[in-house]
Amino acid sequence: MTDRNDWYPSRRDEQRALYANVLGKIDDYKTVLPEFLTDERTTRIKLICSTYIGLYDYLEQAEARLDAYYKFQKFMEKGGDQPVNEPPDFAKLTLPAGAPEGFVKEFRKTMNLLKQQDGYTAAIGADLKIVRVGGASISDEEKQPAFKYEMRQGYRLYVTGSMQGMRAANFYYRRKGTDAWTFVGYLTRTPGEIHIAPLQTGAAETGEMKAIFFEDNKEVGLFSTNTEVTLS
Repeated sequence: MTDRNDWYPSRRDEQRALYANVLGKIDDYKTVLPEFLTDERTTRIKLICSTYIGLYDYLEQAEARLDAYYKFQKFMEKGGDQPVNEPPDFAKLTLPAGAPEGFVKEFRKTMNLLKQQDGYTAAIGADLKIVRVGGASISDEEKQPAFKYEMRQGYRLYVTGSMQGMRAANFYYRRKGTDAWTFVGYLTRTPGEIHIAPLQTGAAETGEMKAIFFEDNKEVGLFSTNTEVTLS
């Protein structure tokens, strides 16, 4: 099961604030969590934070320069009462030495491990801003279905629960004693029904259901917890 504490802001400005906050405060907790926040791990966390901040700030500057170029182009094409100065050249992106690729997954995993340490408290999480606080938005990538299933005759399941504003949800079934998950259908709204073809018609069987939301032609978010069901 995916850890529901694995929270990550959905907006870029909130993400930058998170990384900047952790960068500035992580050293404060080395004495509180000494076995986890070793010099090596703390240095790695700070490198990740610096990498994100460097990327974010460069993109912000690049977007501002691009806007200046558009204004300069408009002035050159149509003229105007007030000349527009030629915009500056784009700066070169400079990241800290050893800047890692794919660091978001590593950062989230590290923060979740930090939350599991003896000595960790809710106050630490709030101070580092690595937990959701009231009013924080939930991104599509964080949404997790929590559907309920009611058995109906004819190997059908009556599905209830919130779609959480998503367009659809895909459903998967795994028969008891097997490892394979089989796609068994989708719903665009609830309540609704899912039919599952039995292994042997007329015989009852048990298995597990799980679901994941579907948006913009792809599955997004977290899989639901597995739910045991009986079919007949």
